[in-house]
Amino acid sequence: MRTSSQAATWLTVALAALGPGCPAPAPREPAPRVPGLAVSFVADDSAGQAYREGELALVRFPGATVQPLYDDGPWTEGGHEAEGAVAGDHRWGLTVFARPEPSAQLEYGFLDRSVDPPAALGPARQVLVVWKGQAPAVAPALVLPPKRAAPPAGR
Repeated sequence: MRTSSQAATWLTVALAALGPGCPAPAPREPAPRVPGLAVSFVADDSAGQAYREGELALVRFPGATVQPLYDDGPWTEGGHEAEGAVAGDHRWGLTVFARPEPSAQLEYGFLDRSVDPPAALGPARQVLVVWKGQAPAVAPALVLPPKRAAPPAGR
C-alpha cells in the first residue's frame, strides 16, 4: 500500500518526465514487434467518453517513462491496444513488451494530460507478469469516472 508521500513522489517524477508544456504524443505508430510477453494497460473511459486522443498517458516505473494511450485497436492489427480491443470504444490502451526472467513486477500509473498541470488518475499499481508459457497479459483496467464540467467563468 502506498502512502500519500509515495504517490506524490511518483507523480512529481512523472510530471518532470513530461517536461515543460506537456508535449503532444508522438505520431501514431504500430507497437514494435519484439520478442517478449505482450502486457497491455487500459484506462476505461467508456462510461463518460470524456477523453480525446493525447489526453491520457501511462507512466511506467522505474524511470517514469510517459507514453500516450490509444483507442486504435489491437497491437496485432497495427494499433496499440490489447488483443481483441475495439478501436473507438473509449477504452484507451497501450501494449508494451516485457522479458521477465522468470518473472517481473511492473509498476505503473495513469495521467490526465487534459489539465495543466497533468494530474494522476487512480493509484500507482503493480502487476506480476510470469514469462514461462504465459499468454499475453492485460493489467486490471482503471475505470475512469465521468469528468465534471468546469464551472462557468466568474464562479
